[in-house]
Amino acid sequence: MTYIPFENKVSLINKYVQINILQNKGKKEHVDIPENEIFTAIIDDMRAHNEAITQPPRDSLQPVIDALREYQSKQSDMRFQLNALMHTLETVRDEDSAQVSMDDIIANLKMLDQK
Repeated sequence: MTYIPFENKVSLINKYVQINILQNKGKKEHVDIPENEIFTAIIDDMRAHNEAITQPPRDSLQPVIDALREYQSKQSDMRFQLNALMHTLETVRDEDSAQVSMDDIIANLKMLDQK
């Protein structure tokens, strides 16, 4: 069965109601409820159903927000640790460059020993 747009369905029901009223020269009763009220209720139900389909219930984004905040916090902690590690490595490098190397000491001692 092909898809029939919602507005076409409502229009068809309204036309049916109008033709039926004209053919019967006035309001036609279905048992104790007027047909117009029945069709109006059907149209209202169809509209409510159509809105439910076109506007799905909105899920809360709070779990996603909480997960992103936790991830951001972990990133922040890792950055802090990496910065501390980089600072420590720079300090070690600076200390190593300021010191005399063992190779230089050994070479100088060999020269002194030969003299």
